[in-house]
Amino acid sequence: MKAQNNVWPLVRLHQVIVDMQPGFAQRPNLENIGIPQLRTNNISPQGTVDLTDLINVIVSPTELEKYAVQKGDVIFNNTNSVEWVGKTTCFNGEGDYVLSNHMTRIRVNTTVLDPDFLARYLHYLWQIGSSGSRAKQWVNQAAIDQTMLAQFEVPLPPLAEQRSIVSILRQADRLRQLRRETEEKAQQLLPALFYEMFDDPHSWRETTTLGELVDFVGGGTPSRKVEEYFTGNIPWATSKDIKTRYLDDAQEHVTEKAIRESATNLVPAGTILLVVKSKILLHSLPVSITTRPFCFGQDVKGLVPKPGIEPIFIVSSLLAQSDSILRSARGVNTEGLTLDILRDITVPFVDTPQQKSLIESFVEKVNVYDHLEKATRSANQNITTLFLSLLAQAFSGELTAKWREEHEGLESIQGFPEIELLRPVEGKGLRVVEETVAETIEKVLGRADVVAELSDEQQQVLDLVHTIKGYCTVETLKASSNLPVHVIRQGLQFLTRIGLIQALRLPDRPIRNVVYVPVYRALDDGDLARTPDIGFLQQSLQKEMAL
Repeated sequence: MKAQNNVWPLVRLHQVIVDMQPGFAQRPNLENIGIPQLRTNNISPQGTVDLTDLINVIVSPTELEKYAVQKGDVIFNNTNSVEWVGKTTCFNGEGDYVLSNHMTRIRVNTTVLDPDFLARYLHYLWQIGSSGSRAKQWVNQAAIDQTMLAQFEVPLPPLAEQRSIVSILRQADRLRQLRRETEEKAQQLLPALFYEMFDDPHSWRETTTLGELVDFVGGGTPSRKVEEYFTGNIPWATSKDIKTRYLDDAQEHVTEKAIRESATNLVPAGTILLVVKSKILLHSLPVSITTRPFCFGQDVKGLVPKPGIEPIFIVSSLLAQSDSILRSARGVNTEGLTLDILRDITVPFVDTPQQKSLIESFVEKVNVYDHLEKATRSANQNITTLFLSLLAQAFSGELTAKWREEHEGLESIQGFPEIELLRPVEGKGLRVVEETVAETIEKVLGRADVVAELSDEQQQVLDLVHTIKGYCTVETLKASSNLPVHVIRQGLQFLTRIGLIQALRLPDRPIRNVVYVPVYRALDDGDLARTPDIGFLQQSLQKEMAL
């Protein structure tokens, strides 16, 4: 995993945690009694804990002690499909909970790492696809085991800066939540309109079955071994694409040859695509209407309306009774809508002139609601894009650059002496895995070799220090350079750690409440700095105290 910033030091995850424990496998009991067990669906795509659809399991006192989740624990989804593995959240609930074997509990060393900061960073890696790309993959599954997770690189800002970042992201979360609630309300308008015009499904007197109104088309997946199949321009949808009422495109595209030589099928515009096999059926019924010819995977079923049947009427009928349809999809070990279940779904009878007129009026009103929903969805997409940009700034250091300037005195020149630091910047550099930077330099590099390995910015900072006679501060270097303050500060800290400059803290206005500021000076080859530095410090103190 590449470093995400050139501001903070990087560490391996195992260096800043005190415990890492995966959960355990346990079948749910028919009575659904016992301790709630958090599973993959209990981490939302937004990185929050979702306590809907909880499964309870029977656990012994020993198991509860070993696998219990407590406030402040980071929960990492270690096994899932490729697109979902790596979801992460910070648990802040109350009461007893345990984890399934597809989840890993992480407890951080809170003296150096904020658990919410870690959870948000790991979830960000999932959002940008980094977690899935690292996972071990097999058929429809991907996993990140403890050994791999322990080696994840984590940026380590000062603890106060971590909390500042978390605070900003929480404010953004509240805005996103308001936008999601607006979109959810807009989505409820269609079922509400349907109820108003066609009544509640339980009150339908004249009905027919879905099998009488549509033709069912199955999907399939072209062989991934033939790369040519996925180089075309025909959209190939899976359950992850079925998110909006109208579907214009998909994440993947295939060729006509792929359709001829696989189980997938091409359906016309106006076809209803319904997710029939996915864990999302635990709580949602994804359904879309295609606006162009589509093909799709086996987790989706195509419903082609027969002549004279409006697709939006079928979709509305399905959504109006989604709760009962979803109950049919749930089994103990799997979630799925079989063809027999789909055929027998009831819908209002549509053959009478009165019903046809009612449907025409319904479609006209739906068009008005569609404009509102599309506008809401567009606004939400913009918010999502902006939030991802905000996350990138947060974990690159850009978001809190001003904060670092305002809180410079809070940072310790000593850094994190008990933690083995990785190189804090991208680019050419020292490759350190299990040793500290200083230990590696002492073993394998001389001073000239170390200088040659510096980044351009670190070299500029070192050159600045060499131009100053005696000791300098961040402020004196900034006055003679165009480098940003945070680059100078981080460069000084890094150069100190690898032994190219000497750092001390000298008193600034040594009266009553003494304020100590970090100062630096360059070292020469063979320079034994300890005795001169102590003498200089004593002389400075005596001189300033006499003033």
